[in-house]
Amino acid sequence: MQGSSEGTPDHLQELIASGQNHWIKIPNPIPVHILYWTTWVDGDGTVQFRDDVYGHDQRLDQALRSGVVSQFEVNPQPQQEPAGP
Repeated sequence: MQGSSEGTPDHLQELIASGQNHWIKIPNPIPVHILYWTTWVDGDGTVQFRDDVYGHDQRLDQALRSGVVSQFEVNPQPQQEPAGP
């Protein structure tokens, strides 16, 4: 992309300033971690608890206790049964 300003800091600032959504291709994938908290401590030190409306806490707890965290999926795909004879 010789001569292109796409991806430069100035170009990115222009896109941000436009206030519109834009798709930007990046050359290499980057890991993204999405956190889902049902318990946390707020700014004044009070512990906050919320219902686990998606049921992720139990599955995460099982994954952590099993030591197989790398295989934990938030929304696992249903297993397909093998085709019969």
